[in-house]
Amino acid sequence: MSPFFSIIIPVYNVAPYLRECLDSVIAQTFTDWEAICVDDGSTDGSGAILDEYAAKDKRFRVIHQKNAGVSAARNAALDIASGKWFLFLDGDDVLRNDGLEVFLPNIGDDSCDGILVHPYIPYWNGSGISPRKIQTSVLVENATKEDLIFGPYAANGYVISRIYKRTAFGHLRFSLGVTMAEDVCFWFDALCVSARWKILNAEYYLYRQRVDSVCGKKSPEDCEAVLDSVLYAFGRISDGMGQGQAGCIRYVRRWPFSPYEYILIFVARYRELGAEHRKAVWLKAEAIEKLLGEWPFPRFLKWDLWLINHNLTIFLPVFGLVGYIDGKLARGIRLLNHLREHGATFALGKIKRQLLRQGEYARAK
Repeated sequence: MSPFFSIIIPVYNVAPYLRECLDSVIAQTFTDWEAICVDDGSTDGSGAILDEYAAKDKRFRVIHQKNAGVSAARNAALDIASGKWFLFLDGDDVLRNDGLEVFLPNIGDDSCDGILVHPYIPYWNGSGISPRKIQTSVLVENATKEDLIFGPYAANGYVISRIYKRTAFGHLRFSLGVTMAEDVCFWFDALCVSARWKILNAEYYLYRQRVDSVCGKKSPEDCEAVLDSVLYAFGRISDGMGQGQAGCIRYVRRWPFSPYEYILIFVARYRELGAEHRKAVWLKAEAIEKLLGEWPFPRFLKWDLWLINHNLTIFLPVFGLVGYIDGKLARGIRLLNHLREHGATFALGKIKRQLLRQGEYARAK
């Protein structure tokens, strides 16, 4: 008999954290699950830990493969997943003990095909998990594409902040060869599926903050991949959802944080890259501007990229000062827009998260 949930866990060199992750799955108050763990060529003993847990609990299914990246690992698990619903859990994160149970009142009546969870990623420093029962509430009952992309509880990327019905989304796969922002591509493929969505307020997942993780090691090389993900999203919004150029402009204005951040990293550390990579970043940035008919980021970033591409970097400090002032003004304008569109509580939550450095997608309290 097929399990109710398939929990997909890609694993690569996370041995110090893996037992805590797997123990959190075993501790689930709802027990009808399978955990498909994919050892993506780990060299630190993670694979042996997975085999140990599989020997003790048959609900764990383990795949060992040569290192091919997180996208290939998740795809391998999707190929054999048999649960009615599936969700993703990274090998260094944990589920709260009633993490699966919180979904049951909203999916038992077959009233939706996907649930987007808010707050999306409650950050966690590994110091312990509160034993309190999770309080849940439905924020949006019949969520439209508008709600999912542009609304006050909208999300971008982060496949680990939602659950999917396999009959609706089981055919989707992650793009191979994508090492950064692969979540964004999968999410926009999911948005192009004709499906019913709910947005649920529930803290079911704890995301471990690690400076040595892939996301923690932000580098100028990743800028090109992030711009690729933006271009991919544009294609799905424009063609897959029929929202055209206007929808793409709304998207990049709603979610400027990640591409803006990585362009800043690229500009600050461009010397680490060769001329070919610098050129590629410039061309992708130009492609974004051409598709939108406008430059969607602070203007100084375009000047910086132009100077780097044309080997005129001696002028970067001058534009850096202008950019600093421009960036502060842009942040202020965004907060004013949040205040106007979503109210004081939401805007103050944004300010609080900036002060606490909790990221763009953390909970607005």
